[in-house]
Amino acid sequence: MPARGPAQATEAHRPTTADDENGDLDEADAVPNLADGNATVRRPLFSRFDRRYGEYHLDLVAARDAEPTSSRARPPPAAPASATAHPTATRSPRRSSALHTDLEATIAALNAGDHVHAHGTDSRGVDTPRAGYLLAAPRPETGQRHTGRAEGWLVYIGKRGDAPALSNRLMLYPDTGRIAHTPEQDLSLWRATALRETGASARTKNLRIRFGGPATRSAVEPTQDTTVCVTYNTEGLYSLDTTDDSGAQVFECRLGTRIWWAPLPDAPVGLRPDAL
Repeated sequence: MPARGPAQATEAHRPTTADDENGDLDEADAVPNLADGNATVRRPLFSRFDRRYGEYHLDLVAARDAEPTSSRARPPPAAPASATAHPTATRSPRRSSALHTDLEATIAALNAGDHVHAHGTDSRGVDTPRAGYLLAAPRPETGQRHTGRAEGWLVYIGKRGDAPALSNRLMLYPDTGRIAHTPEQDLSLWRATALRETGASARTKNLRIRFGGPATRSAVEPTQDTTVCVTYNTEGLYSLDTTDDSGAQVFECRLGTRIWWAPLPDAPVGLRPDAL
């Protein structure tokens, strides 16, 4: 079969074949870049066919209009309004939260050696309060939370002169962390002993004390000062409840649990001198 050339503009010539005489063009004979593979679209591109000389007369206007949409020049997409208005402005995710900004400002004013009260996440991932001295300057740190890795600040809080350690490490996260510069406490007023040293027992009635929180190894100072009533609940546990009308439970523990506590100013004298 002789090679076929592309269709030419009016007055141009090319040889025809038997297939051409039947009125259809093969897919290989399609005019490049003028239409898709639909033969019914391709036929109107020729104004007429002269069978005497085998001439196809191309309709230039129809060919131009039949050009595939994908091949036509398109204007570049417009840039987003925010990008054109502020091409160099970027918003740090660290500044997106008001809570984060407040915590960051508070931490920026703290120095090693300051006395603080804080609430954060310990090395076990447990939310816990702490009181004591900053053993090192706070620093930004990425910690592991239950929801994944998160940015926050690492602080070490302990007794004056202690070295930073895993036991006094605390992570402060923007949504839950709190810290404040506070006056030093008079620890001579407080005791860190087992609950039984307060005088609590299954027979004790209406025992009231100042409760300062659990006295764990990392809790080197009281973290609160709440007047509570100690009550035995018949299950080997003692409930420390507020003394107001709500009677809300503040803490629950066994007799051997160590707590920070202090006697109330109006506690009976001589009942148990070592405990009250």
